[in-house]
Amino acid sequence: AITTIVDGVIVDLNGYTLTHTATGTEDCFINVSGTVNCTIKNGNILKSTGTGRIIQSTVNSCNFTLQNVNFNNTVGNCLNIKGNITSDRVSKFISTSTGVGNSLGSNAGQNIIGGNYYNLGTGSNTCSGNVSFSYFETVNNSNSTTQKTSFCDFVSVSGQALVGSGQYFHCNAYSATGAGANIAGASCTADFLFAESGTAQGLEATGAAIIRHCTGIAGTGGAGINPALITLNCYAESATGLGMTTSQAGTVIEQCIVKANGTTHGIQNNGAVISVFDCTITVGSSSAYGIVMGAANCYIRGNTIKGTVAGTKGIYITTGVNQWTDTADAQGNSANL
Repeated sequence: AITTIVDGVIVDLNGYTLTHTATGTEDCFINVSGTVNCTIKNGNILKSTGTGRIIQSTVNSCNFTLQNVNFNNTVGNCLNIKGNITSDRVSKFISTSTGVGNSLGSNAGQNIIGGNYYNLGTGSNTCSGNVSFSYFETVNNSNSTTQKTSFCDFVSVSGQALVGSGQYFHCNAYSATGAGANIAGASCTADFLFAESGTAQGLEATGAAIIRHCTGIAGTGGAGINPALITLNCYAESATGLGMTTSQAGTVIEQCIVKANGTTHGIQNNGAVISVFDCTITVGSSSAYGIVMGAANCYIRGNTIKGTVAGTKGIYITTGVNQWTDTADAQGNSANL
């Protein structure tokens, strides 16, 4: 290693580039014991030989401040830091790795703030602490987070841009050929998550608890949104696929805008008992339905459906029935169990 990190150290690169030329497993900076507070700023670190990382710190209680830096490991992983990271929106941490290019944090008590994290190889980036105001990009794999994730952007060329089980606030995810975002978990939620894919589903939220005010946009071949158990006030659009599709029993889709611009249906249920309330659904073909329910009963109420055959009211139920049969009163109230 170039140096073992000591507590309180400030490394000011003064605009220079530090090149690590070791051919073995040595890391540039390493800490494997004890709490350290470390600042590295104002310069570049390049590693183009060997198999080590630029920073390796395996102690959960460490604090790293990385400001105005560009770290580039052209032959492997860039960062493996268990602890807190405070960076900015200009610093870059680049790896070219078949594994985890940047591994950040290890639990919900840690915070990663800022930074731009890239993996230009076939591997991924992962974050296991709370993360905010950061950018993640991969070429052939995914970016994953498991805790509170806010005001972050995720990009992948051919993988899923975002994979996770955390809580998502005001994030964006885009993939050219994979899902924009794939989130799931009993405690997984999303608010104001924008997810888009060129050729797959925009937002895959099957298994998530609730999504609100989210957007899923699919180009060719995928649904706009595969909804969470509760899906509220969301926007789903697909160029050629379904607007929304689900097989998850108990799903509630409410006050959403759904567009299927090709020849497929707006919302398709594949055999589970679900509810669709007060949605605006537009289909691109008069032979498509706004809502298609598979072989199960359902609850459908208050939906506006455009673009389909008016006489059908835009709804097709295979063998089940719509169990929402109560007529609303003068104030618009109705109820069914």
